Amino acid sequence: MFGLFISDIINRYTGPDKLSKFIYTDDNNKYLILMRYLLLVIQLKIKDSVELHLPRNTSEYFTYQSDKLWSKIIYAIMYINENNDPMCYNNLLHYIHVGGCVNLVKYWFYHLNDKKYSEKELVRSDIKYHMQSTGYSLYYDSYNFHLKFDKIITECIFYIKDYINLNNDDIYIQMLTYILNSEMVSNNLLTDYKKYLNRSYIDPSNESLNKYDMLNLIYDNMEC
Repeated sequence: MFGLFISDIINRYTGPDKLSKFIYTDDNNKYLILMRYLLLVIQLKIKDSVELHLPRNTSEYFTYQSDKLWSKIIYAIMYINENNDPMCYNNLLHYIHVGGCVNLVKYWFYHLNDKKYSEKELVRSDIKYHMQSTGYSLYYDSYNFHLKFDKIITECIFYIKDYINLNNDDIYIQMLTYILNSEMVSNNLLTDYKKYLNRSYIDPSNESLNKYDMLNLIYDNMEC
């Protein structure tokens, strides 16, 4: 299924730390839109709630999962924008995996060790997954939670790949089609969803409240 990844993909240990220079602004909110989309799907699919923080907001562990997801998204967009060939799911997965590794190696590894979080089993397995996995081991590690997490991200982004650089409603419709597993998207839901994704970032507490309000609307539409 995976095979070995092609040689010209960025090496996971030497890739540039795109997150260290990334600045979020309302004028360039594509990444925040994708973050909110992915956080909804992660919550729906594996009941995992990741708190949304602005990138590199702190070195405290509670922001690690958010930073990791930011980095994975940035590397996914980098692959989409720099790739001239038809997009390959496996290569997109690998770029997303590399994004998590670069975030870990270039910034978080020191902080996780310094605060002794690397002694926790889940953190140890996360470090092992990002720093030791290859195309071969990803294939044979299909039950790994961290790989499952990356596959969800990959499927979400792969599904909207043809719309990701468009400036119209098509991408929102495509996102909701994926979330609902249905092409029946009501205008009211679409309007509320667009407002949710395009809100200015204020703080993690507001983000969590807004996410759960949006989830409730989605659940209501799933039941219809």
